[in-house]
Amino acid sequence: MEKEALIDIILNDLKEVHTLVNTFKGKSEINTAFVNLTRTKIANINEELSLLEQLNGQKTSVSSSESSLTSETTSNSTKNDIESIAESSKQFIKGEANTKGETDEQVAKTNEESEQVIKKVPATIETSVQENKKSVNIIKKELQSIEKLNQKTDHTSNKATVLGESIKQDTSSVNEAIATSKDITANIKQIGKPVNDVRKAIGLNDRFYFQRELFGNNANLFNQTLDQINQMDSFNSAISFLQSNFNWETDNEVTVSFFNSIQRRFL
Repeated sequence: MEKEALIDIILNDLKEVHTLVNTFKGKSEINTAFVNLTRTKIANINEELSLLEQLNGQKTSVSSSESSLTSETTSNSTKNDIESIAESSKQFIKGEANTKGETDEQVAKTNEESEQVIKKVPATIETSVQENKKSVNIIKKELQSIEKLNQKTDHTSNKATVLGESIKQDTSSVNEAIATSKDITANIKQIGKPVNDVRKAIGLNDRFYFQRELFGNNANLFNQTLDQINQMDSFNSAISFLQSNFNWETDNEVTVSFFNSIQRRFL
């Protein structure tokens, strides 16, 4: 009977091992607790097979009393071994369950801490964003200040340029006026003082001299020409008028003297 009971226990343990190993299929990761449980079951099966071998090897020549005693002893021993193996399996399973419980608690604690960290992430990101916005605003203000300063500098530079150009123009005008004044002064020293009538610039001797040499001794033509010159606005206009109406040589001494005389009208 003990032999049959032991065989049933072995078969039952084999079924459990088969069931455990089947659970490993299709999983990327296998729970270590189940692997250790499978090892324990296999170790139990080895011990059970050893007991079965002992039961099968008993001698048939032992007396009935000794056989009965031996059988009883063996039976008791076998029962004790079986109970020991069963208890060992229960303790292992209990230990694995406790280990699994502790692991679950650690996982739960880790998940809770992760959730707390995740909850803090948006606040941290928001704080960082606000700080970045403040930095950007400060940089914008500094750039605006620099731009205003550059505009002021450009405006001041433009004013300085305009003022410099104005001073330059004024200086040029003053220089031109000084040069003109010098020319007039030189002309006055050379040809005489300004007059409001060209006749006053021509003396009596020069009058007869110009009339004879330049106007063919024609008094009317000479007087009409002087009247025309008095009506003109500039010395250049008077020269153009004389050159277009008379064929005089400009480098002739009498021509130069006449031009100098009428120039006094336009000083």
